[in-house]
Amino acid sequence: MKRPRFRRYVAPLPMNDFPDYDRYWDRRDEKVVIPRWQMAAEQIPDGASVLDVGCGPGGFLTYLREVRPNCRARGTDISPGAVALAVEKGHDAFAADLAVDDIPGTYDVITCFETIEHIADAEVVLEKIRDACKGTVIMSLPNFGFIDHRIRLGIFGRFPDTNLKFHVKEHIRHWTVTDFKVWTRRYGLEVVKVQGQYGSRKVPWKRYPGLFSRQLVYTLRVAGRAST
Repeated sequence: MKRPRFRRYVAPLPMNDFPDYDRYWDRRDEKVVIPRWQMAAEQIPDGASVLDVGCGPGGFLTYLREVRPNCRARGTDISPGAVALAVEKGHDAFAADLAVDDIPGTYDVITCFETIEHIADAEVVLEKIRDACKGTVIMSLPNFGFIDHRIRLGIFGRFPDTNLKFHVKEHIRHWTVTDFKVWTRRYGLEVVKVQGQYGSRKVPWKRYPGLFSRQLVYTLRVAGRAST
């Protein structure tokens, strides 16, 4: 076994504390185009109304403006500091805690990237996303069924590091593909596509993303509504 991979299996989970999500975004950098943004934009018609839930400082909104200039896009985040950064970039964004606050208006597409796993009462937020969406929801989140996570837990007895950036307290909810499909179906959403964000050239990760991709992008349709 190669030493770097062995270290990933046995390394402790990160514990570099951050006091709140304003400070969290102070330490994050979104200067590169992320595959999930590209996968989402490919599915969004130019001219659609879009809400990006958990928009942070507006990285996806900036990318979407470049590739779908006619979209009417907004963003929302729990961090006022991150929202302020998005507004400085010229985006329409507002601060909200969707575990408490409602989503104003309705949208053709709602995106939610690497956010739902941070929320304790994710069910409440999912219902609000469903109710505010007229057609398509695109979500990305860590894949708890990733093969390296299975090895780390099953062989080495270490809880999986689900792409944590700074601290183990970041991710408090976890799903495999099967669990996510069951969970979202219970709240009136149907998974119509699953894509892997990253993978090795040596394994068929695009064909079997639930096993070989660390992070997944889900396209969902609201039950009873045509997808956008």
